[in-house]
Amino acid sequence: MVIKLKNKKNDYSKLERKLYMYIVAIVVVAIVFVLYIRSMIRGKLGDWILSILENKYDLNHLDAMKLYQYSIRNNIDIFIYVAIVISILILCRVMLSKFAKYFDEINTGIDVLIQNEDKQIELSAEMDVMEQKLNTLKRTLEKREQDAKLAEQRKNDVVMYLAHDIKTPLTSIIGYLSLLDEAPDMPVDQKAKYVHITLDKAYRLEQLIDEFF
Repeated sequence: MVIKLKNKKNDYSKLERKLYMYIVAIVVVAIVFVLYIRSMIRGKLGDWILSILENKYDLNHLDAMKLYQYSIRNNIDIFIYVAIVISILILCRVMLSKFAKYFDEINTGIDVLIQNEDKQIELSAEMDVMEQKLNTLKRTLEKREQDAKLAEQRKNDVVMYLAHDIKTPLTSIIGYLSLLDEAPDMPVDQKAKYVHITLDKAYRLEQLIDEFF
């Protein structure tokens, strides 16, 4: 049997919107960060590097400018690309850590199901569909457990009822057979009466066994 699953596109629309917002934020922050680094290289950061070259390495201003030009200004595109990659990687790592909490919440919800805890499963607002499904599953499992306990109780009641109903004719059969065994010289008419009663009880016992089995 093939089960067709409907594709519910809007089930995780909140999560999709949040993911989209994170991606847009990463792009915007990366661009702003790179532009900031670029302006710093051409501004205060550039002056700070020149001062280090002049003071620490005893270079005159012209030599320091040439070294700065060849090593940094001429390779500014490389620095920008590296800054873009690093900033995107860092922001993606931050985004993944935030999204990992959703999996932690789902794991916690599954633990509630496994341990059969008596509490509601609660997830973030973006995971409301998953929250509803987990709580529906929880209620289904609880109902199945209750039904199983009820079926077991009914089974025990049937066994007790059967034992009681079987014990009554069986006791009578044993009683009449004991009388027949203890009184071999019993009159024929009385003996026939007891045999007839015992046979009726035996038929009743057979009928009960057939009803339950």
